[in-house]
Amino acid sequence: MKIDELPRKTVLGYLELTRLPLTATERALGKTEGTWAPTIAVDRLQARVKEMAGTALRDDTLLADARLQNAALDERLRAAKEEARAEQIRRAADARLANEKKAAGAAERQVKARADQREQAVEQAAEAKERAVREKAAEKKAAARRVEQAQKEALEQRETVAKREELEQESKALNDQRAAAEAKAEVLDLEDKLNEVKAARKRA
Repeated sequence: MKIDELPRKTVLGYLELTRLPLTATERALGKTEGTWAPTIAVDRLQARVKEMAGTALRDDTLLADARLQNAALDERLRAAKEEARAEQIRRAADARLANEKKAAGAAERQVKARADQREQAVEQAAEAKERAVREKAAEKKAAARRVEQAQKEALEQRETVAKREELEQESKALNDQRAAAEAKAEVLDLEDKLNEVKAARKRA
């Protein structure tokens, strides 16, 4: 090892040693992406120490290492911001997609509801039409039954009138026969009385 490298090795060794607790904590917590706030702060401090030591020791290697470490930190922060922005975009896209799915689901439910309403209206109209046809047919049957009943009653009434007239004619014929029989009996009775008178005259 060259004598001019000793101060640099000492500085780097010291910084490595002081970072060991943070490295152990990072591993324990799973913060290995290098964007944890304490990691950034310690790495910035290390770069600053390297820069100060490099300036004091006139060590270009330490100065270059400090610049590289700062550049790496800036890159990590930029990448973290880009990742955060990308995550935000993904979440916004997911939220938008969820809203669109929700809206599509609501629209689909509305379409289905309207289709169900139309189908129900068509069924109700068909049922109403069928019911009207049945009612009309029932009315026609009832009217036909009424006409038939009226015809039957009229026929029965005519039959009753004809039967009554026939009975009246039969009764009149019987009365005529009875009157003729009575008249005949009277005639016979008169003839008998006349015969008796004639016989009495002859005896006298």
